[in-house]
Amino acid sequence: MSRLHIEFAARDWRYALADTRWPSWLMAIAGLSLCVFLALHIQSKWKTVQAGQQRLLSLQQSLARQQERQLPSRREDIPAERANAVNQAVSQLNLPWRDVLDALELATPGSIALLSMEPDAVKRTLKCVAEARDGEAMLAYLEQLKRAEFFDSVVLLRHELVEKDPGKPIRFQFDAHWPMAKP
Repeated sequence: MSRLHIEFAARDWRYALADTRWPSWLMAIAGLSLCVFLALHIQSKWKTVQAGQQRLLSLQQSLARQQERQLPSRREDIPAERANAVNQAVSQLNLPWRDVLDALELATPGSIALLSMEPDAVKRTLKCVAEARDGEAMLAYLEQLKRAEFFDSVVLLRHELVEKDPGKPIRFQFDAHWPMAKP
């Protein structure tokens, strides 16, 4: 009869070590060395990142110090005339041209010819000269402008019959006022 191997004691770590074969040991050593290699590599990259952050911080601080030195130490006073001229130029540049032209384009029929437009940004008015075929067309146009949402008021300043022109149109001048822009 053959011999039976019976073990009644509980298996502990010593038995597991003794029972492990060499390929398992080889794989465990390879995995452990890979882990050590990766840990060292991550540590070197972390030191590089930390050094870069320190360099960036020092560059930012030196740039801030340099900008503080370059700031003007005193403020120049601008004469009132110059300030008013600059403010007027800015208000002319900030004229709501798109809204003005869109409102005029929507309200102007083919029977009206706009001859000139003169904006005044300070007063928010537009002085226009136009021609109409007859008085009814002129009054209808002015009413159309008054109904436009963009203009607050439209006022006829003067009108005249142009005798020299063969069609004898009516040339008229009007002011259109728009409200202050909402911020």
